[in-house]
Amino acid sequence: MERKILNCVLKDAHLDEAKGIVEGHASVFGNIDQGLDIVVRGAFKKTIQEGGAKVPILSNHIWFKQIGWNLEAKEDSKGLFVKGQFDIENNDDARKHFSLIRMALEIKTNPGFSFGFRIIKSEPDPDNPSIRLLKELKLLEWSPVTFPMNLEAGATVAKSGLQLLENELEFIFNDLKSRGYSHSQIKQALEKAADPQSSDPSLDAQSFIEQIEKCRNILKG
Repeated sequence: MERKILNCVLKDAHLDEAKGIVEGHASVFGNIDQGLDIVVRGAFKKTIQEGGAKVPILSNHIWFKQIGWNLEAKEDSKGLFVKGQFDIENNDDARKHFSLIRMALEIKTNPGFSFGFRIIKSEPDPDNPSIRLLKELKLLEWSPVTFPMNLEAGATVAKSGLQLLENELEFIFNDLKSRGYSHSQIKQALEKAADPQSSDPSLDAQSFIEQIEKCRNILKG
């Protein structure tokens, strides 16, 4: 499973305080996110048709911390629109996340969401092979999170720990190779930055971002 982190687009969102309902866009079509991916319109069509809209809502992608269920999903001109219900009556984490989303709307900013997915079809962008076109995805879950990957979306598609790290570092690796650094020099730098804890699925998005920054700084040094 991969995850993608975005800013949840909640400018047109709706909260139902009594029932814990949250509506907004979990993915935006057509723009390049910070993982060098573009979600293509139609990517969620099949998973929705097959009943894949009713997926768990998790806290920060932690599989044993479910906070609700997604009820509806549809593609529109902007992206993937979701409607989910947080279990604010029985779940402390759900209440906290719902409160933070409400606060984000009050101060006129976008809360972070992220969705977990499995790639069914993808291909390199013919104009820029370092960019991946995601053409068909299976939606597995979505989560409220802290840090966005897609600055135009309303939630967070996060890739799992090492996958997010590797995607970013692959781009850095190719860039350094083009500047004349040897394979051994780059590999040595990455080995120094490696952290076995980064594969822990319970770590949050901030930990992954810190790992990326650590590798960047070593490679720049």
